[in-house]
Amino acid sequence: MTMPTPPLWFFRDLKLHERLSDDLLARLREEGRVERWGHLGEIFYDAHALDVRVVLKGGLMLEESSRHVPVLLERGDAFGVLASDGEHEQRATLRAHDDTTLVSLSRARFDEWVAPALGNKSIKMRHLRKQRRIEHSVPLAHLLYMSPQRRLATALLMLAEHEQHVGKDAVLIRTPRKMRAMAKLVGLDRARFAEALTYLRLRGLIKPERAQIELPNVEALRAFCQ
Repeated sequence: MTMPTPPLWFFRDLKLHERLSDDLLARLREEGRVERWGHLGEIFYDAHALDVRVVLKGGLMLEESSRHVPVLLERGDAFGVLASDGEHEQRATLRAHDDTTLVSLSRARFDEWVAPALGNKSIKMRHLRKQRRIEHSVPLAHLLYMSPQRRLATALLMLAEHEQHVGKDAVLIRTPRKMRAMAKLVGLDRARFAEALTYLRLRGLIKPERAQIELPNVEALRAFCQ
């Protein structure tokens, strides 16, 4: 019988192979646990270990029992096990896409060696009414180890600090017309980004409209993130 396990977190388009120096990448290989998997091989993961795993070569497909759409993680992406809350447990399968090399290290080591070099993730868009370009930027280190719902909420709180207030407690955030750009900003595929958006909307934490997202109660959103 297949037992449910804590879900996995992942961050797509992280590009660690470009963000990290050659010396740091070599250090990860030397001091982390390097794993090599053949094409279509099922990748084992310990459901109780909170290590961070980085794709050094190739890629992998993440398939979750509750979803029909797998996620492709590629070179430079990272993933790991979420701390279980007992509510969202499910079975996840990882399969190598091409010959794949991973390196695994503890969160403490990742936070010490890698996180300081991550920098920001940015997207640029054009504000049609004001005829100017807007850039949204979020610090990557603060968006790891989270479910899609919490990560999106956290990113929106960060963006809210730079947006115009539309009321005492509400903030309006301009967004690209195509939400896939926002999905890329928070390292999610479009399917999981859409689910996270719906999750927050149904709880009254956001009001998404075309090219904007309203946060009707910033304090309530902040409480959700904690």
